[in-house]
Amino acid sequence: MFVGKLDDPKKFGFMAEHEVWKKVFAWLKDAEVKMPSDGVYEIQGKDIRAIVKTDKTQDRSERSFESHRRDIDVQVCMGGDEIIEWMPLQSMEKIKTEYNAEK
Repeated sequence: MFVGKLDDPKKFGFMAEHEVWKKVFAWLKDAEVKMPSDGVYEIQGKDIRAIVKTDKTQDRSERSFESHRRDIDVQVCMGGDEIIEWMPLQSMEKIKTEYNAEK
């Protein structure tokens, strides 16, 4: 889990110098200015994409944890406030929905 502001690339260490992450950070910095509409944006084909979604924060009781085995999920709050909870998958006591590689 990495937490930081886009204007502090040193906080992300090696990631700031990696070609893939450079593309991701550049897209995010541009998105901060242009505020893209909701939708899916290809940054590098289907390998790197951004899903922009405007939503209201839901009550904690209405949400569940999610995990990824194949993808990296970058959560960015572009406006307002958001609480993002995180924990290692190994710490989960019960699984609500079994892993689906097709999803």
